Amino acid sequence: MLSVVFYKNKSRLSQILPELVHRAKQSESNHTLGFFLELTDKLAQDREFSLLLGKHLAKLRDKRRSRSEAFFVHMKPSKYEKKLMQRNTSDLARKWLFEMNMP
Repeated sequence: MLSVVFYKNKSRLSQILPELVHRAKQSESNHTLGFFLELTDKLAQDREFSLLLGKHLAKLRDKRRSRSEAFFVHMKPSKYEKKLMQRNTSDLARKWLFEMNMP
């Protein structure tokens, strides 16, 4: 749903994106925002939206982060669930260092 909100409000997003990136970094949710913005870009297949994101996606990457973690942070996966997460994580989620049992 968040991707729909981002895309439907892309003109407003262009105005607030620098502040949104800043706040996401302050609250340490930059990888989550980056993941959702890039997911929106992939789903929208809209060159204008891709251009809007421009350099902002790179600013959301935390180069200190090197290990994947469960996207749903309050979840303590069992061994079986961990295997499913490793198998079913999408390439895009993996790129943002998230694991989830959602292909």
